[in-house]
Amino acid sequence: LVSDQKCKSCHESGNAKWRQVADTIGHKVHVDKEGIACVKCHSVTLHRFQPPKLICGACHENTKMKMPPMAEVHCSTCHQFLSRADTLLPGREPCLSCHQAQKQTKVDWPKNAPMQFSCRTCHQPHEQEKPVVDCLSCHKDASAKGLHPQVVQQGISCQTCHKPHSWKLQ
Repeated sequence: LVSDQKCKSCHESGNAKWRQVADTIGHKVHVDKEGIACVKCHSVTLHRFQPPKLICGACHENTKMKMPPMAEVHCSTCHQFLSRADTLLPGREPCLSCHQAQKQTKVDWPKNAPMQFSCRTCHQPHEQEKPVVDCLSCHKDASAKGLHPQVVQQGISCQTCHKPHSWKLQ
């Protein structure tokens, strides 16, 4: 069994020859905060690893990706383990980089879009099977706030008139 100290002697040494992990958010959360041993994720022998899909699932077995196309990618595609960010929750960049490269689910997100928050604010890929967004969950009283001066018929989806991500009329 390889000790954490053996791993840290290279990977927290400052030596550029080895991938340095001390300041990465994934290691801060799992090793520093949760106290998980290196070998829990990185196998029990030096540099022999489990297939990536098995690593996260060993502890996060109840966290499943419900959107079928996204279920095929590894957790670290969105949750950037080696990032120097302050959270493992994905921001907009990982989402946009994948979706802008795809034809079927291409997202046209203008740089000057009025809403500059994380995609997970509206989309919940661990809970939703389809990217259905209930705009009214945030915009409950849009007409009273002057956001929607026209009368809207009951049962009509916001996306009937508004193009998602650009906030312009279709």
